[in-house]
Amino acid sequence: NIPFIPPGGAPSGTVSPVRLPLGWPGSTEPRIPAGLLSSIGLLVSVRGQNEMATGTGWVIGPGGLIITCAHVVKDSGVMFMGHGTTGFRPLQVLRVDEELDVALCVISDYGGSDAWLPLAPVADEPEIGLDVGLIGYPLGFSLAPGETVDPTLTFGIVNSVRRQSNRLQIDAGAAPGSSGSPVFRRRDGRVVGILTGGIEHRGGMHINFACDFRAVQRLGWFSPG
Repeated sequence: NIPFIPPGGAPSGTVSPVRLPLGWPGSTEPRIPAGLLSSIGLLVSVRGQNEMATGTGWVIGPGGLIITCAHVVKDSGVMFMGHGTTGFRPLQVLRVDEELDVALCVISDYGGSDAWLPLAPVADEPEIGLDVGLIGYPLGFSLAPGETVDPTLTFGIVNSVRRQSNRLQIDAGAAPGSSGSPVFRRRDGRVVGILTGGIEHRGGMHINFACDFRAVQRLGWFSPG
């Protein structure tokens, strides 16, 4: 159930919570991590006539709901190209929380999606040492010029749980263009966070940050499945 949003967006507080599925599409769980790829897509945001940036989005429900970062969609027109497809689909922004740097969008052709990523239960607090994976589009088109743009998979662990800022520090590799990527548990593929940024460190350590998705669930955008 996707709320109808009039052109130009909806006034604050007028969008009802949307119901999310609790499990995977179909009757069987996918093979992890290859089975997650069909839920990931490249985002292209256009600001003005000559400025373009890329990011990553992922499907969170069958109606074509997309999660990405707020800074990816801010003040821009955004298009989504799912893995294994060749055409872009337009996105409409439904909700934005700039403090968490998270945005909820919908594929505005309303064609929906037959693949999505379920969330880890709210009661499952990510712990230091949790094995996680990250799938996204680092460097966008420039990583493989002239070739099909495919997502990149990296693995790591949760290095720190920063509860006051609702952030998970992880060491899975990322780069500009990875913003919005799902951070998932390697054991079952369920999402625990969304990559929002990182720190360049010449000492060789990967210091990246993800919004703990439990904080997103507290925003009231979703209702239990």
